[in-house]
Amino acid sequence: MRKNLSLPTLIILVFWAGNSIAQCPDQLTNQSTSITLSPGYPRAYTTATGVQIGASCGLHIVGDLGATWARYEIPINVADNGLVSGDQIEISMDVTNATANFIYDVTNSGTILDSSALPVLGRIITVPSGATTLLIRLFTNNNQSDVSGSFDISNLNVAKVGAGNNDSQAPTTPNLTATGQTDTTADLSWSGATDNVGVTGYKIFKDGALETTLGNVNTYQVTGLTSSTAYNFTATALDAAGNESPASNIVAVTTDTSSGGSDTQSPTAPTLSSTVQTDTTIDLSWSGATDNIGVTGYKIFKDGTIEATLGNVNTYQVTGLIASTTYSFTASALDAADNESLVSSAVSVTTNASSGGGSGSSVWSESNSVASYNGDVAIGTTAVPTGYKMAIDGKLITEEVKVQLSGNWPDYVFKEGYDLPTLEEIQKHIEEKGHLPNIPSAVEVMANGFELGEMNKLLLEKIEQLTLHTIRQQELLQKQQKQMQNLQEEVFNLKKSHN
Repeated sequence: MRKNLSLPTLIILVFWAGNSIAQCPDQLTNQSTSITLSPGYPRAYTTATGVQIGASCGLHIVGDLGATWARYEIPINVADNGLVSGDQIEISMDVTNATANFIYDVTNSGTILDSSALPVLGRIITVPSGATTLLIRLFTNNNQSDVSGSFDISNLNVAKVGAGNNDSQAPTTPNLTATGQTDTTADLSWSGATDNVGVTGYKIFKDGALETTLGNVNTYQVTGLTSSTAYNFTATALDAAGNESPASNIVAVTTDTSSGGSDTQSPTAPTLSSTVQTDTTIDLSWSGATDNIGVTGYKIFKDGTIEATLGNVNTYQVTGLIASTTYSFTASALDAADNESLVSSAVSVTTNASSGGGSGSSVWSESNSVASYNGDVAIGTTAVPTGYKMAIDGKLITEEVKVQLSGNWPDYVFKEGYDLPTLEEIQKHIEEKGHLPNIPSAVEVMANGFELGEMNKLLLEKIEQLTLHTIRQQELLQKQQKQMQNLQEEVFNLKKSHN
């Protein structure tokens, strides 16, 4: 005989069956479909159990007492997900009930790419060049202390949010050279590295160990070296995707012997010459000075007394001299260690007579601080066109230019009786000539230029003509508005009388 179940018993059975179906697995599910996660796993002395966390399934992670670095790891296979260098991944998760020093990080072959304490939201990872597996690590206690830790994790979201440049081609090898050394430094330079996208930086290695990582430069000074010691240097080129070229050729450098200073060698003496002089100035120039490291400046002597100490230039003008006077000049070269060369051969120069001309006469005269000249002046050229006083082949900068005309200013446009061209006449001229009446064409300006005063006069004439046309147009509009108003009143009266 079949025994019927009571209603309370049936409800209990249904409730138990529902809990059995909803039991959470011991694995996390990625909420994003753009990345497929490899199965996660607890490390030694760590357990992971599927639990219900709110409306979602998650994991309860526990690290045993005394287990340092207890953690849960989630691998991301780069190739299986079609990831390439430069791709960006965003990682977020809900971590609750953490009892100790929880911390999250992501590593690639042991190198930490990202790390964070709580919360773990919106963490962006860039896939490095050569990566095969990215490892998400969740530590129960990151203090390495004998304190057990635990936490709950749910709502894991690992998504691809940015594409890299798919650049897997490494730059070509740079060509490394040594350009100089002291007892504690070595100067390196390189060239020749190329890349399909572009070289972005370099690494310098000293005796096989990384010395420095640089931007896109081509020189570097290694410092802090030991005197009388041999070193081997190499370099590699980098691109934006993290690709690295093979190592360059090895450059062997032996530092100098220490002598109490890094540089005791003086520059060679310069060759001094005089290029031009006036009654109060003398222009000097020099060349030929060299140094084992580099010339950094010069001293100029006048009659055996220091005149000036200069930077690394090769010209200098001596001023404040006396007319018709002979002076003797010498120069010496300097380097960064303050070593000074022997003085150059002496150059003897006599200033011009006080009239200022090279032959003792001058076309210029001066009165009350005003220099005057009755001839024509050419600057940047050798000819002045007929009818002009000055010609400049080049640019002129000034605060203000005043043009004083002797001819008529265009106010005649506003005088009674002026024959104002009609708009139809102006339109016809433009259609036939391609420019406004009485204004030079582009061809004429290119061939002959234009006179500034005359052009301003013509432009003002056009502005005044336009003003008159505007006034007349306004008068016509007002007249038409009055006519319209009268017509509206007539229509209104007609309608009123009709009704």
